[in-house]
Amino acid sequence: MKYVAAIDLGTSKIVGMIAQKEGDELTVLAVERENTVSSVKRGYVHNIGELALKIKRIVKKLENKFGRPIAYIYVNINGQSLRTENNTITYSAKNDEPITRELLEKLRNNAGKKQIPSGEVLEVVDPEYFINGVRELSPIGVFCPQIECRYKLIAGNPLFKKNINRCFSEIGETEIAGYIISPLATAAAVLSEKDKELGCALVEFGAGITSLSVYKGGLLRYLVTIPFGGGNVTHDITCLNVTADYADRLKFEIGNTFNPHSTEKGKKIRLQSADIGGDAPEIDVRKLNECIHARENEIIMNVLNQLNGSGYNDKLGAGIVIAGGASEMNGLTELFKSLTPHEIRKADLMIPIDSARPDILVYPGCEQILGMLWLADKSCVKEPVISEQHPSESNDEKVEKKPVKIQQKQPKNKKGIFDRLSGFGGIVSGFLFEDENSGFNDDNDDDENDNQKK
Repeated sequence: MKYVAAIDLGTSKIVGMIAQKEGDELTVLAVERENTVSSVKRGYVHNIGELALKIKRIVKKLENKFGRPIAYIYVNINGQSLRTENNTITYSAKNDEPITRELLEKLRNNAGKKQIPSGEVLEVVDPEYFINGVRELSPIGVFCPQIECRYKLIAGNPLFKKNINRCFSEIGETEIAGYIISPLATAAAVLSEKDKELGCALVEFGAGITSLSVYKGGLLRYLVTIPFGGGNVTHDITCLNVTADYADRLKFEIGNTFNPHSTEKGKKIRLQSADIGGDAPEIDVRKLNECIHARENEIIMNVLNQLNGSGYNDKLGAGIVIAGGASEMNGLTELFKSLTPHEIRKADLMIPIDSARPDILVYPGCEQILGMLWLADKSCVKEPVISEQHPSESNDEKVEKKPVKIQQKQPKNKKGIFDRLSGFGGIVSGFLFEDENSGFNDDNDDDENDNQKK
């Protein structure tokens, strides 16, 4: 049994979570969230000082709820320019010798040293092995003169890690336990081994970006991120002369992505809520739906273009799974189905999760941080020790102090069912890697980017 902690740095919000991990089950113990504001843009850390303060507050709140200090925490990596690269390494044995685990680990490390133009290798995922041209699932122990290893490298902008490290340097109290690639975490949470074997595309709709991950034969085959998401939909709606906060509510509570022309022309509606200052403006529902439909249609079409370019569009036996916060928009599933013959389904949580506290809110899009906790393998909480002094024959004699571990009372698991969880997203062909630093641009630049694409 161990305690694991993770923090998800998103474009719209930052989420921290700690859980007890025992065997094949996670028990969520505490969760904290803060709005990102301008700290993170399309996956890049934009304001280091501001983000450091937010992370520090979240960690302190988690510690207060948990009752013990968090020494380490896992951090996600996500954002514009995240993508897969191929790297094939062939090893020829000098003597007739078996393939060993140590040899495969050495080859994996060598694969991660590949130089990536305008980027760095962030992760080396499980490869395919070939012996004498035939795929070998378990090469350890096989005697062969030569083995070919086909690796998928996940690459991205070097600023991903660099700026996150700067944030934690300012915090100084909690260390990074490790980095986890966001699309891999989501896949771990919502895709079954059968999905990955048959062939499946995972589309995660986020606030700043949309990611596409393609699996086949049990392995990751393709990954790409698209620099548009739910935040762009919100920005489009503000053109109807409403604030960004009000626009964000409109797209979820009133808007419909699928067929804007089915709405009665001239129909207007006003949201009623105490948290809206002053009089809430009336909104033409048809114009609202036209805004949402236009942007989401563009995002989905670019996802499908990337899927077609992956070479696996006709190999998806398990169809397409959609996740992330923005996938909760009304009519998004129906719109996706109208644009592709593939089966489309919303993500369901595949890992066993319990909540030890009923007040912990499970929110749309939380599958990513739950996947991070599931993949975490390092205990993030230091075991407390006390000094036990043994009686001595002489009061003047110094007795050696021995550390004794304190047994932590385990929280009672309260069984619960976590329903479908879903997401947010975006992508434009030809723009994906054109300017990686565009992640630092204000949201007002989105329209200019759109015009360049068109």
